[in-house]
Amino acid sequence: MSLFKNIFDQKNRILLKKILYWGLGIKRWILLGAIGVLIVSTGISYTVKNVFNLWIPDILPGIWEGIIVGIFGIIILLFAAWGLLQSIAPILFRIRGVQEITTAIYDRRSREKGPRIVVIGGGTGLSTLLKGIKEYSDNISAIVTVTDEGGSSGRLRRDFSIIPPGDFRKCLVALSSDKLLGDVFEHRFTKGKGIEGHSLGNLFLTALTEITGNFEEALGQSLQVLGIHGKILPSTPIPLQLSATMSDGSQIIGETKIANNANEIKHVSVTPENPHGYIPAIEAINQADLVIVGPGSLFTSILPNLLVPDIREAIHKTKATSLYVSNVANEPGETTNFNLADYIETLEKHTEQNIIDYILVHNNDIQSQKKSLPASLAEAYDAKIIFEDVVDNENILIHDPKKLAKAIIDLYYSNTT
Repeated sequence: MSLFKNIFDQKNRILLKKILYWGLGIKRWILLGAIGVLIVSTGISYTVKNVFNLWIPDILPGIWEGIIVGIFGIIILLFAAWGLLQSIAPILFRIRGVQEITTAIYDRRSREKGPRIVVIGGGTGLSTLLKGIKEYSDNISAIVTVTDEGGSSGRLRRDFSIIPPGDFRKCLVALSSDKLLGDVFEHRFTKGKGIEGHSLGNLFLTALTEITGNFEEALGQSLQVLGIHGKILPSTPIPLQLSATMSDGSQIIGETKIANNANEIKHVSVTPENPHGYIPAIEAINQADLVIVGPGSLFTSILPNLLVPDIREAIHKTKATSLYVSNVANEPGETTNFNLADYIETLEKHTEQNIIDYILVHNNDIQSQKKSLPASLAEAYDAKIIFEDVVDNENILIHDPKKLAKAIIDLYYSNTT
C-alpha cells in the first residue's frame, strides 16, 4: 500500500501526467517498445521451435492457442513491470533530476506548440516583455525599431553604416536562457581606446555583420550561437532618422535628442519617408496569432515602427488578436502628464483609428483613467481596455515580466476558447 501512496500522491500524479502528455514523444516509444517485445517474443518462439524441432500438440484450436499464449505473455510483462516498479518507484519519484527533466521536456513541448506571437517595440520595454512571454511560446518574433543613434549603437551605426545594434542586443539577452552569456553580451567596457563605452554584444553583432555581409544574417547567426528559439527582426532593413515637431513649433532631429528634450512632443516622423518594411517582419505579422505593440517609449521606441507603412498596414489587416501595452509610468519629456486618452490619441494620430483590438493598462486608479477618455474613445474602447496588475512589486515605474506575460496570454486564450 505504501507503494500506491508513493506513486499516486498528488505530486507524482502530476509528474506521470506530464510524462504521458500528448506531443512529448514518450508514449510513441513505449508503444514501439511493446511492439518490439512482441516481435522478439514471436521470433524467439519460432527459433526455439525450429532449433529443437519441437512438436507442440494442438490442445486448442490454433487461434485460441495464440490468444492464450499472448495473455500469458502479457501477464508476465505486467508482473515484471510491477516488480520493477516496486524496486525503483520509491527512489525514482524522490530524484529531483527526474522531476526537473520531465518538467523541462513538458515545458519545451508546450512552448513549441505555443501561439505565434509578434512583439513590436524597442528599448527596455520590449526586452522586459520578452523575458516573460518566452515562457509561453517558442514562436516569438520581435520586431525592433532602427532609429537609435546614441551611445555605442550610434557610434557603430555611423562607423560601419549598419542598423544600430543596441535594441537587438537587448532582445537577444532577454530571450536567452543562459544568464552568463547574457551578462557577457551586456558587458560594457569602461576603458580601452576605441572600445570604451561599447558593449560586447554590440561589437559581436557588428563583427558578425561584417563576416556574414548583412545585419539580418548576423542576427540569425546570433540566435543559433545563443541557442534562442524565435526571431529578432528589424521593422525596415535600413537605419532611420527620427524627427520630432515640438509644442513650440521647433524641430528636433535624432532619437536621443528627442528623448532628452523637456518640451511636449506633437508629432514624430522618419527619414527617409515611407520606408519599405522588412519582408520577414511583415510575414511574421501576417502569420501571427497574437500581435503586441509595446510597452516602451511611445515616441522613440513604439511609433518609429508604426511609421513604416508596410508594418502599419500588416497590423491593420492581420487576423491575429492585437494588443497595445500602455506604460505604467510617464516619461519626462516624451509623455509628461499623459493619461490613458493621450496614449490612445497619439497612437491613432500617427497610425489610424481602431488599429489595435485591445489595450492593456495597469489597474491603478481605474475610474480616473476611464474618466480621462473623451466620449468618442470611451465608446470605441469601452470593452477593449483591459485593466490588470502588471507592475513590478519592487519598482512601480516598470512592468513585471511575469505578470505582464500572464495577463497577455490569459487575454489571448480568453479570445480563442
